[in-house]
Amino acid sequence: MLSQDAIKEKVGKQAAELVQNDSIVGIGTGSTAQYFIDALAEKVKKGLNIKAIPTSERSRIQAEHLHIPTIDLNDVSFIDLVIDGADEINHDLQLIKGGGGALLREKMVASAAKKYIIIADHTKLVDELGLKNLRVGNARVSEAHGNFIVNDGGATATEMLDLIDHIKQTAKTKRGIELETEVQIVGEPR
Repeated sequence: MLSQDAIKEKVGKQAAELVQNDSIVGIGTGSTAQYFIDALAEKVKKGLNIKAIPTSERSRIQAEHLHIPTIDLNDVSFIDLVIDGADEINHDLQLIKGGGGALLREKMVASAAKKYIIIADHTKLVDELGLKNLRVGNARVSEAHGNFIVNDGGATATEMLDLIDHIKQTAKTKRGIELETEVQIVGEPR
């Protein structure tokens, strides 16, 4: 039987085979996505011509270290293919994405995708979504639905509200998407 890492590596390699020449590819974040990025780098080394849009700084650093050309999401109007991992998947193939620190970027990249593929190994399969304690920075996230921007202490309430307004405006002008937001300030606003 294959180890968990061997399964993730195999999944990553299979996913890299789906990437076509001259495409714009969203590269995901997480343990399985790391193997995908490694396999994609091998294809680039052999002549595959792509531009990659990472969903996190960690993925960007890995891609650039492996000589995968990266571009910014703001430089394109669409992404041909996004390949990313999942935090949890239930038996109905519903999933939780973005339980870690890359939620916002992952969501923005996904919204620009023509095709979106989730890669995962068997350890992501759960009977009920949202029971794992997912973490963002120092904040614990355990909701089974909704999207969160979590402030773990680095920004003021005003800075967070300004960021949300900027995100909404960018989504509207660049993507034609109207975002609905609900803001809850927990603790003492600064």
